[in-house]
Amino acid sequence: GPFQPNAYLRACPGMRVSNAPPMDGDRWLTDFKPIIVAFGIILASSPVNDVCLSSGYGLRDGRAHNGIDLTSRPPGVVYSGGPGRVVEARNASGYGLNVVLDHGHGVYTRYAHLDYFAPGIAPGVSIGFGQPIGQMGATGNAQAAHLHYEILTGNIDNPKGSFGLTSHDPFSFPPYEGALQAGY
Repeated sequence: GPFQPNAYLRACPGMRVSNAPPMDGDRWLTDFKPIIVAFGIILASSPVNDVCLSSGYGLRDGRAHNGIDLTSRPPGVVYSGGPGRVVEARNASGYGLNVVLDHGHGVYTRYAHLDYFAPGIAPGVSIGFGQPIGQMGATGNAQAAHLHYEILTGNIDNPKGSFGLTSHDPFSFPPYEGALQAGY
């Protein structure tokens, strides 16, 4: 079905969620913003329908975790967090099958551990907000099917490409106020 941004997000039941943002007693994130403004770009903070948070942003087991992990059972369709252009759609070792979108103004998003790419997803292709880009999977360094989602900034024209960009916590951005009128 079509992408419907989650109005609420919960930590996955029965899982220890590292780096979890503040939650209430029922494990619902208390300050979840479904649509955010990241450096002037409007993005979904959780680009999969009906998911739970399985890992937050920050240090995890002593190593940097540069995004958030979202899980659903069965594994769901992954959607673009905002309109953009595909700059990478490839297998990148630990990230497995991953897509990187350029949203303009030096803002990018990465969607990692995909099982497969949606038809037509390839470098150079322009896509809209909420367009399917793949299926949640467990490719690369993943123990179970999930989406690893990153918001990145910088100049991708560097020796490391998308791996030379700076990551940011998707939950650290302000809400898009227009989302209230849209019902999100």
